[in-house]
Amino acid sequence: MKFNLTLNGQNGFVKQALYDSEDSSLVWADNGEPLPLPQAFPRQSDMQWGAFWHLHHPRNPAGKSKDIRHLKLQLGLKCNYACQYCSQAHQPHDIDGHPEDVAPFMNQLQSWFAGGDDGRGEGVKIEFWGGEPFVYWKLLKPLGKAVKAKYPNAQLSIVTNGSLFDDEKLAWVEQLDVGIGLSHDGPAQSYRGPDPLNEPENLAQIKRWVSRRMSIDRMSFNTVLHRNNQSLKAVRLYFSEKLDLPVQAIVLATEEVMLPYDQSGLSLSLHGSDHKRFMHRVFWELVTGSGMAVGTMRDKVDEFMRSQAQSRPLDALGQKCGMDRDDSIAVDMKGNVMTCQNMSASTNHKIGHVEQFEEISLNTAYHFSTRSECPRCPVAQLCKGACLFLEDDYWGAACDNSFSHNLAVLAAAIYYQTQGLILTRIEGESIRRDGVDAVEVICLDFVESNGDMSVVAPLDRVVKPFPVRVTHA
Repeated sequence: MKFNLTLNGQNGFVKQALYDSEDSSLVWADNGEPLPLPQAFPRQSDMQWGAFWHLHHPRNPAGKSKDIRHLKLQLGLKCNYACQYCSQAHQPHDIDGHPEDVAPFMNQLQSWFAGGDDGRGEGVKIEFWGGEPFVYWKLLKPLGKAVKAKYPNAQLSIVTNGSLFDDEKLAWVEQLDVGIGLSHDGPAQSYRGPDPLNEPENLAQIKRWVSRRMSIDRMSFNTVLHRNNQSLKAVRLYFSEKLDLPVQAIVLATEEVMLPYDQSGLSLSLHGSDHKRFMHRVFWELVTGSGMAVGTMRDKVDEFMRSQAQSRPLDALGQKCGMDRDDSIAVDMKGNVMTCQNMSASTNHKIGHVEQFEEISLNTAYHFSTRSECPRCPVAQLCKGACLFLEDDYWGAACDNSFSHNLAVLAAAIYYQTQGLILTRIEGESIRRDGVDAVEVICLDFVESNGDMSVVAPLDRVVKPFPVRVTHA
């Protein structure tokens, strides 16, 4: 779908550009010439693209391949925290792995996992998931060693809340070279759950892990943005102060903006003027540099330019999470296959079992092209459909949240590409939804005020954190 973009510069300069999300073309409206790209993104006119392998829909499911490139091993969904807006909180926690599962699981694994390029894990990512993975330490310790022994060339990683770190686990992590993603929302952590950085013993351990793993690019903090957590700059500064490190030493990734899976997630989604404030905050931090220090954000800005250079068609893309790929699979210790690692096999998200591999059927997913909004969206190339299984009000909120986030990324990418022009307005036919023919993007008064957020919209009432129950392993 084609969209008309209004780009503003200094001294009243205005120019129109035409963007086609279907083929990633961005040209000047007056002469049809492509907008220049930075030298880092040379045009690749000979790039060949094929359509994405399958357009999933509950009425059009598909299976999985044994040539797996992304293997997510779910140990169980139990956690020592009970965080609000956790993507797993709404799922039953009744299927757990145990140490005695390791041997039969490993014996079974080689029957349905080809083992990568060399049979020893080359080109494969293997992730250990909870709940909180370290709650399952008695299982995780032997499982990790068995996986590393069988697939020494695979890239291993864990996402954790960091509250159960100790020297024994650090030695295990270093021996197996496991990448660590520590989920934490910085100054807004109280809206998620307890803050391990406020506990002296946990803080000391986290400092130790950061000094040993982050310095070699094998650890990052992972943060979720939402209505009360809109500044990646503030998040990085929080970690810098807590850990007594320079901001530049903090490796931060973002899971982008809140995708709600339950009512607590909806409560922290963007509402009303939150969208405008959030979009401007993210844009401003990107164009002033602090946001570009977050690798996942910088990669998205680069991706927009690369998509133009490669004339990337929209129909070549799958979902953002990658779980609709035939070479990505989430499996629990009983061999159940799920929609993704955050879902329980005791729900409709069980899509098969590895013992009947050919019968696996991803019948819970919607490819973004089957949604009503995505084919009419100017940021579909960046968003890639938010969450692949959300429906109804949860889908509507996820779509709105992701739209605001990716509009900010789009505006920042164009700012860099044009060396300073501001995307102020997008026009098109029924943008995402019927009757919406124009979307206002970045306010010029905001830019001219040097990023004064009061220019954008009044601050909505701040919702206090939910009381959080803490359980212990």
